[in-house]
Amino acid sequence: MDGDAGVVDSTRAELEGVVDAMRVLWQLWQGEVVHRLDNQGVVDVFGKLGGMMDGEVMELPHADVWAEALWWWRRWDGRHEVRWIRGHPKKRSHSSGWCKHGLGQLLV
Repeated sequence: MDGDAGVVDSTRAELEGVVDAMRVLWQLWQGEVVHRLDNQGVVDVFGKLGGMMDGEVMELPHADVWAEALWWWRRWDGRHEVRWIRGHPKKRSHSSGWCKHGLGQLLV
């Protein structure tokens, strides 16, 4: 297995963030969770985890983290959903109202 453990890029960082949230939240809350992030690739793979076998996950970049994500995804039994949200507000106009809009979406 080449899990790219020594390579830290935005995909790995955001994926690790989701896995960390799944792990910590399990200790506090086992109800439904909607996790929002701006990495479409991570969101897309999470959307396919239900139909993936362990071996398929091991073929993905950052397979070590995806294997843990799959384990937690199964434990959550579909109650931890990952959705895409528009990110990188610095690349847009400051008048876009991102802070209010983004905070509002997080509180929903």
